[in-house]
Amino acid sequence: MIIGLDEVQELSSVSKQFLDILGNVYASNPKIHFIFSGSYVGLVKLMLDPSSSSPIHGRPPVELKLKPFDKNSSTIFLKRGMEELNVTFDKYEEVIEKLDGVVGWLTLFGNFYGVRKMNFDSALRNSIKEGKKIMTSEFEHFLSYKRNKELYIHLMEITKIVKR
Repeated sequence: MIIGLDEVQELSSVSKQFLDILGNVYASNPKIHFIFSGSYVGLVKLMLDPSSSSPIHGRPPVELKLKPFDKNSSTIFLKRGMEELNVTFDKYEEVIEKLDGVVGWLTLFGNFYGVRKMNFDSALRNSIKEGKKIMTSEFEHFLSYKRNKELYIHLMEITKIVKR
């Protein structure tokens, strides 16, 4: 049996109880497997680096990192999504250029355009807007675990200037 949990970093406020339950499940049900997804920073802290006193210590997880798709994979991903929704679409290159193969952003675009029936410009604009919110939130979450926040903020500002 496989149990999937998304946004698992949100369980940080109940992490002790959650880890106790996981430890019990791992110990008593070896055929149950979990798939956790969510904020990488939050996941690392909560799941991938348990302390020696943690009930899941000694049960190393398998870590999968989903990288941005290349142009071809992005096109296939969007085409299949649009086909599943029975939506006619032909502006793949423009979407891929703007969203840079980021799977979550491509999915957002597909939702805005294919499910919510927004026009192309609105769907793309909203995908970028939501993507920026997510990135900002992830960066703030990342900074909450770092001591020298000013250094990381400065590095991001330099990166922004260089990328222009």
